[in-house]
Amino acid sequence: MPKHFLAVCLCIVALSGCQSTNQSSVPAQQSNRTDASRSTGDSQRSDEALRRSYANIQDRRDRDLLLQVTTTLEASDPSLALALLQSLPMQPANADLANSYHRLMASTKLRLGDALGAGSALTNIPELRVQDLSIIHEICLELGTIDCAVETKVMTQLLSGRDIQASQDQMWAALQDNAIKSAPNAGAGAETAYRLSNAARRIPQLQSDGAEINNTRLLWLDLHRTIIEAGSVPMAQNAWRNWRENNSRHSAAKLPPTPLQRLQNYRPPKISVLLPLSGRLTPVGNAVRNGFVTGYLADLSPREPTQAGAADITFFDSNQHDDLALVALSEDIDSDVIVGPIVKDRALGVLNVLSDRHTDAAAESKTASVVLLNRFRNMENTAAAPGNVYQFAAAIEDEALTLAENLASLGHSRLMVVSNDEPWAKRAKQALFVNWQGPIVEANFQQTKDLTRAIGDAMAVSDSQQRREQMAKLLGEELEFVPRARKDLEAVVAFIDGLQSKALVPALKFHFADELPVFATSQTARSQDLQELANFRIAELPMLANPDPIARSMTITFDLKENPLIEFFALGLDAYRLATWTHWLNQNNEALDDQQSLTLAMASGTLTLGRQGSIKRQLDIAIIDRRGTLQPTRGN
Repeated sequence: MPKHFLAVCLCIVALSGCQSTNQSSVPAQQSNRTDASRSTGDSQRSDEALRRSYANIQDRRDRDLLLQVTTTLEASDPSLALALLQSLPMQPANADLANSYHRLMASTKLRLGDALGAGSALTNIPELRVQDLSIIHEICLELGTIDCAVETKVMTQLLSGRDIQASQDQMWAALQDNAIKSAPNAGAGAETAYRLSNAARRIPQLQSDGAEINNTRLLWLDLHRTIIEAGSVPMAQNAWRNWRENNSRHSAAKLPPTPLQRLQNYRPPKISVLLPLSGRLTPVGNAVRNGFVTGYLADLSPREPTQAGAADITFFDSNQHDDLALVALSEDIDSDVIVGPIVKDRALGVLNVLSDRHTDAAAESKTASVVLLNRFRNMENTAAAPGNVYQFAAAIEDEALTLAENLASLGHSRLMVVSNDEPWAKRAKQALFVNWQGPIVEANFQQTKDLTRAIGDAMAVSDSQQRREQMAKLLGEELEFVPRARKDLEAVVAFIDGLQSKALVPALKFHFADELPVFATSQTARSQDLQELANFRIAELPMLANPDPIARSMTITFDLKENPLIEFFALGLDAYRLATWTHWLNQNNEALDDQQSLTLAMASGTLTLGRQGSIKRQLDIAIIDRRGTLQPTRGN
């Protein structure tokens, strides 16, 4: 009995069980997006090809199998649906049924988490239909290709002839979610999304509206960029007001997404800032304070008459008060937001005091937002924390993850990781290892003089030399020999300082690895005369790689380019901005979706605030040019 026929029989038996099961008892779908299954189901039910009668026996068999696939998907069993589709030795010969086959394959693969496969399936359809827009939108969202996702949503809105609040909110949520999304297979995903977008533009009902669709899409992207790059909430208010006045005919201006409507619902907070302003950490505390005040003063520049006013800020020296006293002082001035401390033990201590206060029934009062200037691996091990607690730190692990995402987007898989023995390098390497799926070869060293040997070992040059010695001994004579290095590696990741990076360049060349692209953290760029490191890709602070006007002004004012405390200035500037945003979130908690994130492009990175207090930080990728200057790069 042919294997594919046996597979069909088994699938049909399994399907009969699924069909007799009550719909409400079926497990939840495997897709991360509930909208995907609903939209694709509507498309499947409207598929004319599956409702026709066919004279050809094979066409009837193909139709019946595709109907079974449709029913299986509606029963939330995409794995069985895929088995049924794969039981066909080839796609249907009938052109309409072949299109149905590809649509069902796209829906099935999307439900199984294979957005790239889903997109590839749809590109096999010669002419797409209006009903396909919803699944294209979902595919583009999963691929992280936001241009395509916005365009298809704009197409859908245009065809409906009206804007509704839910649709506007979905558009804004998609923009926010994808602003920092790591998309695996980004190169292939971008190509697939490009092909899908082109195919969607050829849908007959949309061909005459191409210019309007493109302009609306570009303005949505411009609006999002304008808001996330604004800085503080007052800055975002002004940016939104100006954008709306300049683009009054855009759908977002006529019916703004709920978060933009809520921007006007902001009362400047009272902020307590807990920093070490005396003792051995005074330079660090002063750097954070200066960055914080820079953000505050920027909000004091001339504003429109409707501006609600400035925040009320009080600094407390964490070196002069214990944890209990710091919380008490913050409560005495009725703080809306508490920022700090910096030292991990002190931050944890303040958090525990706040937790005790929060659980004390006698202390019924408002809950302040808390921006801890440190990060704990596991908040679950701390005392029960009050709501609205955010952990914000300039951690080296963020740089390692940024490098990993960029490497993946460029299609690199096999890495050589070069690292010294410093604690920061060990932490960065650990973060990379945890999040990397491909093979890694290590080149570890303790002293700079050992770097060349470590590279040689990783490149297997020493193995080649050893084989030469064995051959010479066997033959009893010296051999002319050129060592051979391994050719399977695709990129180098360097967790080393600037001086060691300069030694890395000749070491790679000596061991025939100078053609490999090098990716490194900001520690590599913290040195002078970077010309020797031309073409290195660096995970860098936006304040240095691509600064906004306020960050650029602060860098010049405090001469920060060679300042070892530059990360703390950036941390302070962003801490002020975060204080305004976390306060706004606290004020508008009931109106915002619990699952919705808030993405902000700031001095220390692109920050995404989850509603559970997590902050993801993604740095910019900059390329060192031949002059030793950092040149920002977007995307790849």
